Amino acid sequence: MFRGVIATLVTTVMVGAASAQDLTPLRPWIPEDINALAVVRAGELLKTPMAARESWQHSGSENFLGGAVHLPPDCELFVRGTRFRAASGDTWSVALLSFSRPVDMQRVAEQEQSSLQTVASKPAVLSRRNSFFAELGPQLLGVISPAHRQDLSRWIERSERKHDTTLTRYLDEVLLGQSAGVTLAIDLTDMFEPGRLRERLPTMAAMIGRQQHVDQTAAQIMTVRGLRLDIYVTDELRAALTLDFKEPVGNDPNLMKGILLEAMDDMGVGLDSFHDSQAVADGNAVRIAAAFSAEDLRRVMTLVLTPHPVQAPPSTPVAPPPATVKTPPPASSPPSPNVVAPRPAPRVTTDNNAKYFRAIDQILKDLTRANRNANDYARTATWHDRFADKIANLSTMAVDPDLISYGSSVASKLRSLGASLRGVAVDVNTLNNAVVYNTKVNPGWEQVGWWTYGYQPATWETTSNLATIREQQAAAISAGAKDRDSIWQMINDERQRTMDLMTRKYGSTFAEGIRGK
Repeated sequence: MFRGVIATLVTTVMVGAASAQDLTPLRPWIPEDINALAVVRAGELLKTPMAARESWQHSGSENFLGGAVHLPPDCELFVRGTRFRAASGDTWSVALLSFSRPVDMQRVAEQEQSSLQTVASKPAVLSRRNSFFAELGPQLLGVISPAHRQDLSRWIERSERKHDTTLTRYLDEVLLGQSAGVTLAIDLTDMFEPGRLRERLPTMAAMIGRQQHVDQTAAQIMTVRGLRLDIYVTDELRAALTLDFKEPVGNDPNLMKGILLEAMDDMGVGLDSFHDSQAVADGNAVRIAAAFSAEDLRRVMTLVLTPHPVQAPPSTPVAPPPATVKTPPPASSPPSPNVVAPRPAPRVTTDNNAKYFRAIDQILKDLTRANRNANDYARTATWHDRFADKIANLSTMAVDPDLISYGSSVASKLRSLGASLRGVAVDVNTLNNAVVYNTKVNPGWEQVGWWTYGYQPATWETTSNLATIREQQAAAISAGAKDRDSIWQMINDERQRTMDLMTRKYGSTFAEGIRGK
């Protein structure tokens, strides 16, 4: 069966390579100091049998990739580069969106409720979602996050001076050889500290009975170049996980598979789909192939979240209750000559309310399935954080403020669950619908004007030291099980209250919108 999966993937790769859009023109725009890369070939994915069967009308539709990622309509290609620093929080990213039509930056500014300005001679928009959008070419949009204007300016100037890529060799090879519908890759060259690696390996389940080979295994891991996940879409989803080394991997690929999957589990990003698959050695690489589900894909894509220009609201708005309408304060000074002021914020629409509510529902369903299917619930901690991030990145344009508050509350509780799954004690107050734990989180949302919400970068102040001994951490996680059940019950209760409130405000059309009618 496994050989059949490999054969199918090989055929898919050969067919895809012949028709895949060339990524070479985008190479100069990818910064040299990134160490993670993501590619989504949206235009090609829309031509697959799965797209036809599941009605992926365009890359901005709710059904696109099973809801794993929402791109603007007419987006043909998405490339994201990230500088990732494990545990440091020093992470930033740039994204490139190639369209089949010219980019309308004035429309982007209106949809983001922001102003059109000029940065490094390029039209740019500062998004309230802590990102900058910039028109890099007639059909090319750039996104940089966090939103530092100077970083955007330097990125544009450096990229325009380059005629070729300055990517790391590993990521450049991934980019040039990429043909899958979706690819995620991280450069692992020189990332591991050898002393810590030798201390960690003997405690891993994959090394049971192999203690005498710790030094040899550590030496091999020190030659790792990178890890990539390729997802192929035909009439179904299939995935290949590849660990690349500088030297041949030998005849025991399942050892590296065990170490890799256990490490992913420890980081809270486990993918159970690969656990039952056999690893194969292919020269300098270890490959693991598996069938993938839509839930797997939605989970994986939370790792590459990037704000995109939001969609225009339907033309017929639903008037909000008069008591909740707020008039924006007058401007303190006239706008700068090179800044185009935004139009008034759009009014709330039932369609946008329903779309926002459905998106949160899908996130909660995916987490529930992930927890139910996981070999160890405690190994899903990071997915809770990433799904919380996904809620924070949802478009709130023309969405009811009470609904936005619900989304912010759910995201905060998901972070609480993630903390609990790492052994952090939480204090649950069901009476006040509150959860307190010793990692302080500012969800990031504050009201800034008439029917629109702003975004502030979430602030984290970690005051807890997780147990250094696995047994102590496991005991803490076990002790928090009852609190986690209470948090899930709070989420379910809050969902029902919000559903009732929205139905009272907007009538049966909201309930029908939730059902997709």
